[in-house]
Amino acid sequence: MNRFAVAVVLALPTLALAQGRLPQPDYHRQPSDPAWLAQVVQLHGHLGPSVVAGARMGMIGRDAVGAKGYFDVEVTCEGPLAQPPQACFLDGIQAATGATTGKRTLNWVQADKLVVRVRNTQNGKTVELRPTPTLLGLLASFKSETKAGTGHGPSQQDHEQLEQIARKIAAMPNDEIANVTILNETPARDTREQSSLAPPASSEAPASSQGLKYLIFWSDPEKAGELAERVGMKGDGKTRLLGFGLPNPTYELEGQLPSRIRSAFAAAHEHDMAVMLHFDFHLRWKNRPDLWNWFDPNKPGYDPNNKYNVEWHGWDGPPNKVRYLNHGVLERLPPHMCFTSKTARAEVTRIVSKVIAPVLREEIARLKAEGKEALFAGVLVGLEPSIDDYSKPNPEYMKMMNEDGVKAGPLGYRALLDRGFSADKPPDDFRKALAKIIQETIAFWCEQFVDAGISAEKLYPHVAAPAPIEMMNAPIWTAFNKYSRPGWTTYAVGVLGESFKPLYDELEKRGNPAWAGVEANAGIPGSVVDWETYLAWHYNHGCVLVGVNMGATGNDLPKRLWNSAFSGEAIAAYRQFLAGQPLVEKAISLDRPEFRIQAKMKRVRAGVERWHSSGKDPSAIGKLMESAQPLADAGKLRDLEKLVDQALEMLGDTEKVPDVYRKE
Repeated sequence: MNRFAVAVVLALPTLALAQGRLPQPDYHRQPSDPAWLAQVVQLHGHLGPSVVAGARMGMIGRDAVGAKGYFDVEVTCEGPLAQPPQACFLDGIQAATGATTGKRTLNWVQADKLVVRVRNTQNGKTVELRPTPTLLGLLASFKSETKAGTGHGPSQQDHEQLEQIARKIAAMPNDEIANVTILNETPARDTREQSSLAPPASSEAPASSQGLKYLIFWSDPEKAGELAERVGMKGDGKTRLLGFGLPNPTYELEGQLPSRIRSAFAAAHEHDMAVMLHFDFHLRWKNRPDLWNWFDPNKPGYDPNNKYNVEWHGWDGPPNKVRYLNHGVLERLPPHMCFTSKTARAEVTRIVSKVIAPVLREEIARLKAEGKEALFAGVLVGLEPSIDDYSKPNPEYMKMMNEDGVKAGPLGYRALLDRGFSADKPPDDFRKALAKIIQETIAFWCEQFVDAGISAEKLYPHVAAPAPIEMMNAPIWTAFNKYSRPGWTTYAVGVLGESFKPLYDELEKRGNPAWAGVEANAGIPGSVVDWETYLAWHYNHGCVLVGVNMGATGNDLPKRLWNSAFSGEAIAAYRQFLAGQPLVEKAISLDRPEFRIQAKMKRVRAGVERWHSSGKDPSAIGKLMESAQPLADAGKLRDLEKLVDQALEMLGDTEKVPDVYRKE
């Protein structure tokens, strides 16, 4: 026997000892159990709901990013996972992904809500998973009788119930386990010329295939058939689809929301058209004085603590009593909501989770069962959120503010106080700080829908892209967050008057995610673009949904929007899009009266500001300019330009009017 053989023989007993045995889990396999379940139990020790839930979410996440597991995957879990049985979830994640604490590829962060992020370290693709309400309900249905501190294995009394729930979770389809959002894996480019209002680097939008594109009209579901007849075609249902959208003043119609949602889906079924829903969470809350009446003890809802639910005019107040809004006609609204109010946010969570989402999930599930998922176009979340600034009011605003005793100046101090700022520690950039709060608020609203089981790819915020930042503090980038696709009002005026390049630039910084023009109409006063070009500015550049708006306050503007939306030119452009034909972008001529008037209006505003600064009373200018908006809404450009010229003459402005439009 050679020395090698002797060495092998002598080593055999040692080898047997080194092999040993793994511990035997408390598990009795049933014929219906998937093969992977035994591997999960081998790691964990017994069959329980939390570990199986972790395994299911881990496998879904790993598959979604295309990872093999073990060495090409990193996982971060956020949630209330400090103690068993909730902590067992982490063992399931480890078994399903191969990410481990030892390799430092599995990380856990304490949080109130469960969120799992899985990243493929080879290609950078990242997904975020949130448990569905169905899964959370099953996990909550187990009430352990095991006393804390005795270990996390089940007691004899728990054993049968645990295994029954765990096997239900193991057998559920993927879409009943988790809502998956694909996070944008494309790094942001270097933008050395960003303004001081540059967005936070973490504002990501879910990326996805762009497939089906929607043409939505904001109109009554009862008129869906009439809409289809007017347009003349509905699209092929695979790449193009016609639909309608139902606006909902959420607070004012809370009790009617379930029936309104069902009726909208019923119309979609009946006419084979897409349906979209819109929920406003901050403007129309007149019927909720229990949230905003801090100032009148003789009116319903009075509570002095409501001052924390509304915006403030300064670090020490006063709290706001009245808000101004012009959607065609200037009107007074209840106080400006404070977006950071915990009470106001709790109401949003309640309404979404308890009133809206249960019915919405039911209707979406019904569409899915019938193979008609495409009929659900999505949810428009919010209504052009802003933190208003009345520092430089136009004459019309100024008149109303004087009547109400409202001093010129910005709002937003209450929200800033809630975020740790103060008179002694103000933000470095006041507008940027307010813009971040708006972005954070939009993300919060959208997150409530995601937590309630609605896919982030079906959610769109409503940021007013053309609106002056100086008035609303809501720049284009506030529409980006990880709980929705970006969505904007896209009227071709203001910064969007010549093209949508400001939108395209912000989209490119974030990898060009799918987006929507949620409030659109080529016929808005000041717009000079034709309907085909207008649609092309959307659909030719990654837009997946256009929401045509015909609504406004007053008489002239709604009529103008309606006539434009259903003009022969518009209908031809709709049909071209729905038929899948190319949309051509035509050049815009800058030598137009609309551009001249906008340039002159800018000078009028500057002149009024000069009068204010010098102590002159500009009320006569304000009185004259009261006619400007009605003339613009009616499209009477010649009369409007004469009026503006008269205002400039009163202000002593004799500067030659430039022919080229200058952006605000």
